Amino acid sequence: MYLLLILACWWLPTHSTNFSKHSITLKVTNLQSEKGTIRAVLCNDHNQWLSSSKYYVGKNCKVEGQAACELTFTNIPSGTYAISLYHDENDNGALDLGAFRIPEEPYGFSNNPSSMFGPPSFEEASFQLQNHLTLTIKL
Repeated sequence: MYLLLILACWWLPTHSTNFSKHSITLKVTNLQSEKGTIRAVLCNDHNQWLSSSKYYVGKNCKVEGQAACELTFTNIPSGTYAISLYHDENDNGALDLGAFRIPEEPYGFSNNPSSMFGPPSFEEASFQLQNHLTLTIKL
């Protein structure tokens, strides 16, 4: 019995990735304006992908004269995630939409998929997080 307990204490911390926490460093490049805020959300559920209120965690980065912006999601468990973001150039807290609900502010997604004919699916933007990760999204 004690042998099983000792083996379990050794095996769980070294073999289970469900308890591992990681960070994702996100570099946002090709900013078209040096004002406003980058608003990014990390999503771990395809049913909540691109929802304005249902996401895993959100982060903001003030641009203030920068040509690029960097932010970090911390304490994130291993799993499948996707990131969507936009550059809120006028700092009104919303993605401004024009005719036909086409965004008027720059936006981007993890994996930098083409969004010419609409937003990418969760699967197109998703990535596996198993270790600390650095991603670059080009607006």
